[in-house]
Amino acid sequence: MRLRPYVHSRDFDAIKEWVADERTNAMWSASHAPYPMEKDAFSDFLTAMYDKHGDCPLCCRNRRRRDSGLYMHFHKHR
Repeated sequence: MRLRPYVHSRDFDAIKEWVADERTNAMWSASHAPYPMEKDAFSDFLTAMYDKHGDCPLCCRNRRRRDSGLYMHFHKHR
């Protein structure tokens, strides 16, 4: 598995497909991400996570070079 930076303009649609219902969203984001997922609201959520915790979104890429998940990386200590 490889990690790469999440690119909102490119990756949002795939994330939205993975999180197809409210239950999946709650389990995936611990009920933190807005549902239903909308592009601007999700961008605001990611910005807030960075501002509050220093979290950076990364996409997981599998051996076949297909994106297979989103990972929030905590990178700075406050």
